[in-house]
Amino acid sequence: MIYLMTLGGEGVPSSRLRWLNYLDDFRTEGFAVQSIHNSGVKSRIRQFLQVKPGSLVIIQKKLLTLLEILILKVKGCQLIFDIDDTVWLTHPQSEIPFLSPLKRLVKRITRLNNLRFYSHLICANEFLKEQLLPYNNSISVIPTSPSDTEFENVENTDNTFRIVWTGTAPNFFYLEAIQDQLAQFLNNHDNAELCIISNSKFIPTGLTDNSQVRNIEWTIDAESNWIQASSIGIMPLTLDNWSAGKSAFKILKYMKLKIPVIATDFGYQRKLIKNGENGFLVSNEKWGGVLEDLYDKRTRLGSITEKGYMTYMGMYSKTIILKQYLSVLEKFMKTGKKK
Repeated sequence: MIYLMTLGGEGVPSSRLRWLNYLDDFRTEGFAVQSIHNSGVKSRIRQFLQVKPGSLVIIQKKLLTLLEILILKVKGCQLIFDIDDTVWLTHPQSEIPFLSPLKRLVKRITRLNNLRFYSHLICANEFLKEQLLPYNNSISVIPTSPSDTEFENVENTDNTFRIVWTGTAPNFFYLEAIQDQLAQFLNNHDNAELCIISNSKFIPTGLTDNSQVRNIEWTIDAESNWIQASSIGIMPLTLDNWSAGKSAFKILKYMKLKIPVIATDFGYQRKLIKNGENGFLVSNEKWGGVLEDLYDKRTRLGSITEKGYMTYMGMYSKTIILKQYLSVLEKFMKTGKKK
């Protein structure tokens, strides 16, 4: 039996894209998989006490306490930890001087050290692997695929130069890092629009006409439709270790849905994008200039778009990532298959 404990439900992008979208595929391949809910230590302990002995337990992102690990190990379970963020760091929006470094130290000493009790770790990129190797050397790198099933071939029919960003509200600080440049670009072009697909609303400071921002409440279909109806997809980052751990599935989403991409020249985005070939990399102080350049070339980006799609299909499609997951499951839990 395989138990999968994700960080959240379908509304949590990493849970949906990295695991929940594959549950039916795992079952089709003969694995008995049960999804369990992560809702605090007490709830997790109650659920772990009900886990069948000898099972494989996959934990997404949450660093378990030693007590939780011992409960599962006593039952003869194998543990796999899946991570696509630097969860041992404090989120930049939650930084408190003096207290945050102390919290990071406690996490590193306690929860990270517990990783040695896991059978295997799955990391979304090489940066995360390098960070966790001191705690466990059994690691696979499996990127995050934009694994949603979507309607395709939606066209931008209104001739608006639409810049799209998709993500959750806690990550608005990435947009804030370039919001002055976004506002200036929009102020200079009446037919330009910023489309934000999220669980909250965002308007860049300095914008003259707020109607140039279209805030769309996130759903799988809305995200798919509005990305395809956009001229370019963006993924700005701040230059820190938190961002270095990001797996850039936003970029892959844009590539999959065949729009050109611009991303901060940092972290995993450098692995995905070959500047000027399948997308564009930019330093954070030069976003405005790159947007102006692409606005002028907007009718001549077909080759960039096609090469971006080929990048997605060649290395990051759901079919490719599924094979990598199945390889891990076969290795660590052969008895997880139905008899």
